Amino acid sequence: MGDIADLRINSSSEALSVYQKYMGLDYYIGKESVDISEQDQKILPPNNGCYVGFFPGWGELEDSVNVQQIIDFEAMSNKSVAFSPVSIFWGENYSNSQNLDKLASCGVILLLRLMPWGEPYWEPYGYQENYSLQRIIDGEFD
Repeated sequence: MGDIADLRINSSSEALSVYQKYMGLDYYIGKESVDISEQDQKILPPNNGCYVGFFPGWGELEDSVNVQQIIDFEAMSNKSVAFSPVSIFWGENYSNSQNLDKLASCGVILLLRLMPWGEPYWEPYGYQENYSLQRIIDGEFD
């Protein structure tokens, strides 16, 4: 299964120039300005503007986000990334969280999308009983 879309900001030097111009506005807020409440460790919305998020295209299992993609995007856009999504397919036996640790170490807040599925991943209807809501509630995957 290939990428659904491969849209590129830098399709032309003109497009990149316009993109960089508007990303440079104070409206777009990078990771260094994410407001986290000291009291309860909640991420607060900005008073003005919006945080920069980066969706690099996940790959087949939606887990191929890596630090280099974030570094490249930050260099291209001249703005740091505050948030980036990454999926975790339970059927892939993710016992190693090295990639998540690397992503977090570069200061990006990860939006984890937990995918309680196993092979075959792309079933047209319903959920898989191996990862039923009741089994999750019962703590079988903690």
